[in-house]
Amino acid sequence: PTPRLEQTTVRARITHHRRTANAVLRISAGYAVSNVIVGVLKPVVGRHRPDSTNDAWRFKPFSTEGEWHSFPSSHAVHAFSIAAGAAIATRRSWVAALGYSAATVVAWSRVYDDQHWTSDVTTAAVIGMSAVATTMGWLDRRWPEKRERGTGNREPRFHDESLFPVPAAAPRDAPPPGSLYSRFPIPYSRVLGPPPATPADSS
Repeated sequence: PTPRLEQTTVRARITHHRRTANAVLRISAGYAVSNVIVGVLKPVVGRHRPDSTNDAWRFKPFSTEGEWHSFPSSHAVHAFSIAAGAAIATRRSWVAALGYSAATVVAWSRVYDDQHWTSDVTTAAVIGMSAVATTMGWLDRRWPEKRERGTGNREPRFHDESLFPVPAAAPRDAPPPGSLYSRFPIPYSRVLGPPPATPADSS
């Protein structure tokens, strides 16, 4: 997937689709981070694959043999990384549904083929989504908004860190102080819906 992501970024740059190129670049960065995490965990944990044993608790830490690299699943990490990146970048519920469904099929196939335990793929899904959301969020804060050329207007942020975008009512300027909304780490209106009306609003 990495070469394809790079090709997509270059193609978008050449065709002057800057926003698409930036989104793919951010997804690629999150993918790379998740790949590093899984590459470290596999040999460190050293869990035996289920293809030759029914014992899920066989471990051989720091083994270089592939049969001891069951945890976590690389295929599931990669699939959920791309799915999460696409969901965050597009902010479209149908994209999220399609991406996560495809990633789930990939994870299920690895368990079905006795290449991984169920806990391998579920942990991999969490790693992939978390790594991409964290990386894309950091990049968005590090290089936030740029001014449009020739104007004083700022372009809106290309994405937020919502892993599961859902249709929501127009958000208010700010959530009620001290509420759960004000402490939620990702845009609250896209997950929890609009904040409840305050007494001043209802009058």
